[in-house]
Amino acid sequence: MSGAEGAQDDEDALGARVASLRGAGQARAAWEACMTVIATGAGSSFPYRLAAEIAFNDLNDAQGAADILNQAVARFPDDAEAGWMAGLVAFQRLDLDAARRFGEQALATAAPRLALRIRQSVLGDYAGALALAEPLLAANPEDIDLLIQAGLCAHLSGDLASAEAFYERARRVDPDRGDIIYPLADVMMLQGRPGPAWTLLQSLTTPGLVASHEAHWPHLGRYWRGEPLAGRRILVLSRLGLGDALMYGRYAARLKAAGAFVAWAPPAPLARLFKGLTGLDAVVEDIGAPQDAPFDHWVHDLDLPARFGASDGRIEDPGSGYLTLPRDAQRPGLTLPDPDTDRLQVGLCWTTTPSHFSRDTRLLAPEDLAPLAALEGVDWHVLQQRPIPTDFTARSGLEPKDTSHEWRDLADTAAFVMNLDLVISICSAPVHLAGALGRPVWALIASPPEWRWGRQGETSPWYPATRIFRQPRPRDWRAVTRAVADAIRAQHGALKSGRRA
Repeated sequence: MSGAEGAQDDEDALGARVASLRGAGQARAAWEACMTVIATGAGSSFPYRLAAEIAFNDLNDAQGAADILNQAVARFPDDAEAGWMAGLVAFQRLDLDAARRFGEQALATAAPRLALRIRQSVLGDYAGALALAEPLLAANPEDIDLLIQAGLCAHLSGDLASAEAFYERARRVDPDRGDIIYPLADVMMLQGRPGPAWTLLQSLTTPGLVASHEAHWPHLGRYWRGEPLAGRRILVLSRLGLGDALMYGRYAARLKAAGAFVAWAPPAPLARLFKGLTGLDAVVEDIGAPQDAPFDHWVHDLDLPARFGASDGRIEDPGSGYLTLPRDAQRPGLTLPDPDTDRLQVGLCWTTTPSHFSRDTRLLAPEDLAPLAALEGVDWHVLQQRPIPTDFTARSGLEPKDTSHEWRDLADTAAFVMNLDLVISICSAPVHLAGALGRPVWALIASPPEWRWGRQGETSPWYPATRIFRQPRPRDWRAVTRAVADAIRAQHGALKSGRRA
């Protein structure tokens, strides 16, 4: 047996053992197995990469994952896989300088397919990634992963027609993948075709999805397709993230007006807050147990817009807000902004966890916030629960007050928001929260935008009272924050007096 074959056998054995431990819920033991191999002299980056994956995904230890991958890159500097993973973890931790450094180092030895991934997912070099994709797709025209990556690169570059063509090719290979359907629907809506987009999104509610739940929850076989609801009980299941659940919450009132008893199963951080949702009769926090669950119908929140006219371009106007703070939402001991001070109280959200789809379109570097630091008479408050870099103030000039560690769920965050004069946020949960509560909110929107914001204008039909500040070109956040700073100077008094600006 050659040395290479023996090394591969060792990797296969470790991989099988780790998979077994993780499958049994023993992530810590799986991580320790990797670390034992590393301590005894691993001959490749494989155990480092596996340990980092466990640390990041299973143990919620992003710093630990970064430390392990730093060791891997130092020991195996020509290993492009290790460099790529190190870049991904650095990017997820918003250490953009380190991400670029690792990505560029990995490119030196990466094969074309991995180089494409590095340019797309770490470096954001979409033109370079597309150039690599072309010959790879010529040789593998139905390679679904290549098609998705090419679609994302075209999409995030703003070439929506090309992105749609790539996504459609991928969908012909596999029509049911969410990582194809969501971005494809996005580009359809941005190009003014909401009908086909909503039809496409509804295709995610497949018979297979219903069947996968039916053994435990028989009522899930009763998917609502628009039948009369008078005297019926309907359960709404949240399909996506916190922001989407907040946005689609407006439809509880429409279901109630149709005569239904409306129950909602939101993500856990929204359970307490959704008790204040207009039109809602019950919040369901555990839908896994009752075999005889008393619901006549169920529906995903994602399906509701199309049921109520969004396919024809009609968006439910929530008016001044459709979510109120429940009585028990303001827990004793929460630190809240002082609304009676003469200084403007502004909540700021500038980053979110970078996703496969959005990548860097929803995060600002600290330097991008510098125009805000020159404003006088403003108290800035952190409106996100992510670690703030230790050099944040030096890089941004801002010294925001941060009490986010006190928030255990979105009801706590909502109590905080209700005491702010203004919320300024990227496309993330805080902008939806403030919009649902009817609070003044300014949205910082990237180019290209996500579908709900449209391609132009200062407002969106989803949140007509929300003011949109758009990037004039991809990645130009500095122009956005300069415009925001100018608007605050011009409207400071109006914002402080509670008038919507």
